[in-house]
Amino acid sequence: MVSVPRLIVYIEDLPLHFSFSARGLSKAIVPSLLALKPLTNFLVSVQCHQYYSSKSLFDFRDNSLVTGRFVHAIYRFLYKLPDIFMLAFSTFHLFFISLSLRIFCRLKYSDYKPVLFCVSGSDPFTVIRAFLLSKYLSVDLDLYLVDIFDLSISRSSSIVSRILRIAIGQCRRSYCITDGLCSLIRSEYGRKSSVLPLSTIDYISSHNYFNSAITTNSHAFSKKILFLGSINHLYISPVRQLLDYLSSLYPQFEFSFEFVSTEHDFYKLFPGNTAPLWASYSQYSDSELSTVIAQADLCFCPYSFDPLDQRMVSTSFPSKLITYLSSAKLILVYAPHYSSAASLFIDNSLSFYASNLSEMKSQVFKILSSNISINYSSHYKSLVKSHFSRENIYSIVSKALLEK
Repeated sequence: MVSVPRLIVYIEDLPLHFSFSARGLSKAIVPSLLALKPLTNFLVSVQCHQYYSSKSLFDFRDNSLVTGRFVHAIYRFLYKLPDIFMLAFSTFHLFFISLSLRIFCRLKYSDYKPVLFCVSGSDPFTVIRAFLLSKYLSVDLDLYLVDIFDLSISRSSSIVSRILRIAIGQCRRSYCITDGLCSLIRSEYGRKSSVLPLSTIDYISSHNYFNSAITTNSHAFSKKILFLGSINHLYISPVRQLLDYLSSLYPQFEFSFEFVSTEHDFYKLFPGNTAPLWASYSQYSDSELSTVIAQADLCFCPYSFDPLDQRMVSTSFPSKLITYLSSAKLILVYAPHYSSAASLFIDNSLSFYASNLSEMKSQVFKILSSNISINYSSHYKSLVKSHFSRENIYSIVSKALLEK
């Protein structure tokens, strides 16, 4: 029987415990790392962009090497200087990390050959640093790309692009979060990749309606619409379109709009910091969030229609949609046809999807005017099991590790 190589996970966004408030990769990647934990020997985190104490680390505390506040401050400063300083310091710093890893993991004496598994967001230096570390350790490098590279981070993008191309070309295997990102990496770097979606949080729910297709709503015309997450350029315009339409329907219909995020993000949607009575914001723990999502009559998942965002929208995947799919009764994806979210719903014949403003209004009106609560949770959960489950993530990576 062929032994499965154990992973050394390299990630620069420290995976945080669910009790800590955070955004982005620090939270979104945690379920996937938990799925891969049986394959993981060690976790290395070089905190370049944001700093958290190692006590915040989720579930890997006993088998991790996490850089401290001083190293974080140095990297933050280096991003303001020409790239040569960043590359020089990274080369020097990662050499000493490799020495520590050889001691902690006993790489020279292990019965298996580890693989450095790099989780990379938009920073191209993450892949470059992982590439350097793999060379120091004399181990293979696997890349897990969850975002397109932002070369504007560098001061000399031509140099960084050349090194990045070498790193991607020499890695053992490349994974991407979506088909769109796989296509982009192949066209720009000549590298064939496999799709490895983000995994879901394993919520423990006991909602009676999860097994039924439709349930009667005892409070007819009193519907709850929910939007989860922060507001940025990918979401603000379609969310405002929804709010404008809801304003035109009130008080004809009774409904509430719950914005699950910070007060700061909530008031980005309302000029003059004046929100209507039917709109509110709130924050929940991860354990509470599943119940809140399950109780909503509609979970709203928009994506930008701006042509300038097409590259991002077609290659990234909204983590809020994965969270919705785990618990929601009904999801409305409002996004252009080329978006990853739209492709998921279209390819799997899921309800509901709107590709333009008119369709979005029609779907919302249909939901608010109905005296029944539509429940598609069984369909969503089936997709989660086949596509986003921890078992699927583990299966994809473990099989790939056995390949030569």
